[in-house]
Amino acid sequence: MLVRHIDPLRDAVRHVRINHPFIIHAWVVLPDRLDCVIELPPGDIDFATRWRLIIVVFPNPFPTLMLSAVRLRRGERAIWQRRY
Repeated sequence: MLVRHIDPLRDAVRHVRINHPFIIHAWVVLPDRLDCVIELPPGDIDFATRWRLIIVVFPNPFPTLMLSAVRLRRGERAIWQRRY
């Protein structure tokens, strides 16, 4: 559950904002997902990099047991963040 991992999420966002600034207008953390409204600096449209870096820095709190054996052999991880 994401709501149990607020501090690591805050740390990940803080870390990403150092090199890739953005303004948070709204951020809602629900048990199985999060929604946010952010503002990028003028002329900057690279939302995807910020989101990817938050995902990389934030440890995935969900188990990867639902992956198939083939995907596990490939070293793939569950991607919970793609539920938007």
